[in-house]
Amino acid sequence: MTSKILVVDDERDLEILFSLQFRKEINNQELEFHFANDGMEALGILKNDTSHQIELVLTDIRMPKMDGLSLVSKIKEGGYLLEVIIVSAHGDMQNIRSAMNFGAFDFLIKPFDIQDIKNTIQRALDHLHQFKEEVNKREQAERALKEQQKEQFLLITAVEQAAESIVITNAGGIIKYVNPAFEKRSGYCCEEVIGKNPRILKSGKQSANFYKKMWDILKSGKIWHGQIVNKTKNGTLYEEELSISPIRDETEKIVNYVAVKRDVSRELELEKQLRQAQKMEAIGTLAGGIAHDFNNLLFAMLGYITMASSELPEDSPMREDLEEAALAGRRAKSLIQQILTFSRQQETKHEPVEVVPIIKEALKLLRASIPATIEMSAVIASEKMVIAADPTQMHQVVVSLCANAFQAMGENGGQLEVQLKKTELTPLFASRHAIDPGGYVKLTVRDTGPGIDPAIQERIFDPFFTTKEVGEGIGMGLAVVHGIVQDHGGIITVDSQLGKGSAFDVFFPMIIDELNAEEETEAAYAHSGGRILVVDDEPMLVRMEQHILERKGYDVVTATDPNRALELFRTEPEQFSLVITDQTMTGMTGTELAKELRTIQKDIPILLLTGYRLMLDEQQIADAGIREVVLKPIESKQFSQIVARVLDGTAKNGCVRNRN
Repeated sequence: MTSKILVVDDERDLEILFSLQFRKEINNQELEFHFANDGMEALGILKNDTSHQIELVLTDIRMPKMDGLSLVSKIKEGGYLLEVIIVSAHGDMQNIRSAMNFGAFDFLIKPFDIQDIKNTIQRALDHLHQFKEEVNKREQAERALKEQQKEQFLLITAVEQAAESIVITNAGGIIKYVNPAFEKRSGYCCEEVIGKNPRILKSGKQSANFYKKMWDILKSGKIWHGQIVNKTKNGTLYEEELSISPIRDETEKIVNYVAVKRDVSRELELEKQLRQAQKMEAIGTLAGGIAHDFNNLLFAMLGYITMASSELPEDSPMREDLEEAALAGRRAKSLIQQILTFSRQQETKHEPVEVVPIIKEALKLLRASIPATIEMSAVIASEKMVIAADPTQMHQVVVSLCANAFQAMGENGGQLEVQLKKTELTPLFASRHAIDPGGYVKLTVRDTGPGIDPAIQERIFDPFFTTKEVGEGIGMGLAVVHGIVQDHGGIITVDSQLGKGSAFDVFFPMIIDELNAEEETEAAYAHSGGRILVVDDEPMLVRMEQHILERKGYDVVTATDPNRALELFRTEPEQFSLVITDQTMTGMTGTELAKELRTIQKDIPILLLTGYRLMLDEQQIADAGIREVVLKPIESKQFSQIVARVLDGTAKNGCVRNRN
């Protein structure tokens, strides 16, 4: 290592001394000398020494331009990291003391002793190197401290900004710190919980034994993992997944506990929704599996009830009983369609329907199930109101809204009013709700319950949103109603005040009355006779269809085996005017049979019956040349009308009837 020394002397005595007589090393330390004639020149050299390699300045006191005292002062003011030795030829102690006060390391008096000079230089350099080492250590310590502070700041920031709630307690469980995430989730501010026990969050859902086991694990020095139900400041329950770890001091004594908690309420709700969806899927699968057989039974029931009723006198009391039985069959048909629709196993179709009978039927069923504490009234306009709708879903809207009102009023009871009337929506109202102005059917369901908190009114139609306790509902009723209303091109609004009840208004767009025209057209079809081949592997359905058609004057040939039907048709194809076949049969499906029949007689009209619509797609129907598809169960009158229309040639290929 080389130490650079700057020698400042206007008489060049020092330059000659160090250049010619002075050995260039001390204790194996190489010395490199630089020279200046006065203080000004020396300062210029120091300023240019940007790498700070000059470690020692030896300067005379008396010099022109800038003397030694001024140079010492400037060096100290400039913060140069070096030592200064004063050289004097006159023994001017006053100036030497001033130089020492300015920060000079030592002084030398001419004439010099070479060894004395060496010793002084060595001491100055040793002092400087020691000082530099101390400065370096101090800087390292400061850098380490800054790095530590940076890490601490990073840790504090991470804890403060963490999404998880973090709680630190002392060994006795008293809260010492909570982060903002805890405040946000629990509803408590920091000041409210510091110094308190975490039991302020207790929900009562965990037993005393639960907490005992938890503390036994923690006091043994182990980490506790688990889930716990806690309670917010406003009383709302939430579930957390948490990990509690002991913190030890240098003696391994537990002095604190830190809990990291993650709110899993939403995840558990999603799991619950998934399980519910899986249940609905299972119901749908089950419903799809039994739909065909169930609808076959209903088809037979409704058909035989209708035929039995037609044999009785008009004034027979049995006719009323049979009509009730038929009504029960229609409700069973509606029930299976509701299950299929809700589980997405059945497509919904909108056709012209009259609303009044649907509403009245729904209210009739509801009257038998409402609590005695609830008084129900209905104001139903007598005029005909026709909308394009799925009758089953219209029924569901009424039942769901009324059920929601029942639950809102609870055990205290109250009044439930249902209104149905025509109304005209103004352009202003329509634009506000993004629908078209014009004629609408307005359904109102009003209750005298506690009303809906304004804070949650915007969320009541959200799927799975509910204010009910666990087990009292999954929050799908109003969401399903909202979806049905939107699917029908309508809107639903709510007007509610706390303590005064709620009123739900549902608006469905009206359509031109197509019902009478359709009924008259259907009734206009008169049978013209003809031979019909009926194919179904259910004997009771074959007999029933045979009875219905023979009463209309048709010649009916039956078969319970599709292969047998194919043989019968092949022998005399020109004798048959129509083939009616079931879709699901042993040995051959209805569409497969239809294809075989059309290879024998291409233009034979074929009517396909099925109890489960999703077993077929449009392409299958078209490929088989099916004239019309009828969904079972279907009532005798409509069945006869469809047969007459197919024979008359007005049915459209592949048209699906009895969608609802």
